[in-house]
Amino acid sequence: MRYDLVISTYLPGLANAAAKHIWGDLIASGADRWARSKAFWYASGKPIAPTEWASVRALREGKTTLNELIDIVTFDGRRKTIQNSAAPIRDADGSIVGSVIVNEDVTARVLAESALRESTDRLQHFSRRLLTVQEEERRHLSRELHDEFGQLLAGISLHLEAAKRLAGGDAARARLDECVHLVQHAGAQLRGLVLELRPTMLETAGLVPTLRWIAKQHGERTGITTEVTGELKDIPSELSIGCFRVAQEALTNVTRHAKARHVWIELSQTEAALDLTIRDDGVGFDVARTLEAAAGSGHLGLLGMKERVQILGGDMSVDSELGHGTRVRITFPIATLRRPKPRYFPGI
Repeated sequence: MRYDLVISTYLPGLANAAAKHIWGDLIASGADRWARSKAFWYASGKPIAPTEWASVRALREGKTTLNELIDIVTFDGRRKTIQNSAAPIRDADGSIVGSVIVNEDVTARVLAESALRESTDRLQHFSRRLLTVQEEERRHLSRELHDEFGQLLAGISLHLEAAKRLAGGDAARARLDECVHLVQHAGAQLRGLVLELRPTMLETAGLVPTLRWIAKQHGERTGITTEVTGELKDIPSELSIGCFRVAQEALTNVTRHAKARHVWIELSQTEAALDLTIRDDGVGFDVARTLEAAAGSGHLGLLGMKERVQILGGDMSVDSELGHGTRVRITFPIATLRRPKPRYFPGI
């Protein structure tokens, strides 16, 4: 017999001795056992009343119960978590004459699952913190580039304009004109880099205007018609940043690989979730093969997008077929997620 899995039969006034493997040597029978059994619902920690046991429901109501998770204090003082099931036993006339009870000691499994959840939660916390630090570094770098190099280029441009007025010949003025043009081009490139690192309008105007801005920039730079449809209400800052980064990476992938003529960025929001979809009419690709190759080669564009979304508690799907374009869809929950209530037994 497995000592962590007990199958016993209850008839009025009787208790199978096998149940002692779960409950201990002081096990009682009948109503006395239900009254003296100390147990708590695993999910809520609330005490289980004598009338709430699965075996009682089987005997009195004819109900079959499967795999209820329960914390118990055994009759000899040990703490365990069991999986409890019960079903009625009926006679030839259909009357209930007893019940079959199955108790499985799942304490070790529950401990392992709890430890795994805690480890996963810690890892997710550290990952989210890493994303926050990364965004803070991007913000710092963009400000440094804007303040230091932006002012430097502006100063050089002013000096070149002054030199043009002092230049004695056409050749010299032509060279200075070329220098002014190059400096202006460098300034434009710098402004674009600063905005891509950390667009200030994401903080001031919000996600939707920022997505419309990058769509406009993408269309002007690549010639691909890029549209944004839908609206969003106020959403948390980290979700705004996550959506922006995914859209940014998706548009980069379209430019590099899709050979598309049209890109759509579609937004929708309910009380529970935010949806962002980026789709194109490009050449498409084999998703499974591409993801497998990306993991092996270190090209982590799609994998990086998916990881970012998952760290923030969202889901991402990629649908594509050769010749039929690509659709990247991400869904973020925006309702406040309730944390599990504290367990009755610390450490179980």
